[in-house]
Amino acid sequence: MTEDEQHSVDETDRASGATDDNGLPRVAPRRSDRQTSGTTIANLVVFVALWAGTSSVAEGQVLFEDREVSSGWVLTQRILGNGGSQSLQSRTTGGNPGPYGRITSTVNNAPSGSTRSYAWGFFFRPDFVIAPSEVAGIASVSASEDVVMFSGFGGGQGKALALRQGGELYIGPLWLTNASTWQFQSGTNLQASDFRRFVPVPSTFWDADAHPNFSASGLPIEFGFLRYNSTGNGASGYSIIGGIDNFIVSVDVCLSFIRQPDSQSVCPVGLSTLEVEAASEGLPSFRWQYEGGAKEWQNVPTGPIPYEGGMITASDTDTSRLFLEFSTTATAPPIRFRCIVTNSCGSVTSEPATLVPCQSDLTCDNVVDDDDFVVFVAAYNLLDCADPAMVAGCPADLNGDGLVDDADFVELVAAYNNLGCL
Repeated sequence: MTEDEQHSVDETDRASGATDDNGLPRVAPRRSDRQTSGTTIANLVVFVALWAGTSSVAEGQVLFEDREVSSGWVLTQRILGNGGSQSLQSRTTGGNPGPYGRITSTVNNAPSGSTRSYAWGFFFRPDFVIAPSEVAGIASVSASEDVVMFSGFGGGQGKALALRQGGELYIGPLWLTNASTWQFQSGTNLQASDFRRFVPVPSTFWDADAHPNFSASGLPIEFGFLRYNSTGNGASGYSIIGGIDNFIVSVDVCLSFIRQPDSQSVCPVGLSTLEVEAASEGLPSFRWQYEGGAKEWQNVPTGPIPYEGGMITASDTDTSRLFLEFSTTATAPPIRFRCIVTNSCGSVTSEPATLVPCQSDLTCDNVVDDDDFVVFVAAYNLLDCADPAMVAGCPADLNGDGLVDDADFVELVAAYNNLGCL
């Protein structure tokens, strides 16, 4: 699939910067020269995006991985001079190993004189995206891929890790791909300053002072790869065919959730627990909140929570595990909770969890099953909550009308079919 976003601009000779015979900037490969800094990001959440094969995932990273580099990639193209094209096709064999992506770079004849033609192809997947606001910012980015040049000459295909944020394109350190056998290339611990905004204007291709925003205030970032080629001044066009396989991007994040709080069907008179697990650079703090009557989030107090439907008492409100004690009425409404986790990078907020006091959970084991039916039948046979033989409090009177009858049975069956009240 191709997204044509082409710019055609006559280019004058670059004012500075050494080039090879094909007009490619001479950029020294940056492979593993940037090692992980001394700051350790421990126990970080791992998100996995897998499309081909399996993967071992390193703790502490948001991992984007495509072992086949086949379908799903969208091309955004930029051209200069008389331009050219980039294309990506899937191949089932010949990769490193198995399927791989075959990239054809074609550059048209250069305009006459001291000008060149360029073709830049940015390839992105719509599902290789991370929102810095959801992880309290990005600490660093690492990437690797296997590359090869099947046919061509000179410096081969130019390549780089590519980002897109807020509609702007950014280019990481530039490498050249000219080996005739599969080669592994990688870059580690890349910072926002290692990426420059792409500028499709003559004589320059990036703004060295413009970088993506890795902080928690940054817009979502798409990750992908760049391929480009050019002619020499006034030279003829050509095509180069290369390959890409095992494309991996790992993102070190500042703060994220390993475990979100779970919505629950809870015993109307009993205990319940909500828990989160956070991955953090440094020790995080926790603050639980509940959704009040005005649909506004408020901090959970230690002790009784304002609640129309009985009483809910909270403890350990500033830890990763919130303890709640319910003593609710037959008409007790659901209530939602969430957790805000904070560290030196910032804060992230969990997904809300809904707790539903389930009157049909007569055995108070947080599930409505056959055991609850046994308890209900005994109360149903007595009918009247005033009967001296009825269980204290008449819990089987699910609608609170003083009788255990068919109306209560209908309510019990609905909960039974769902194993609870969610």
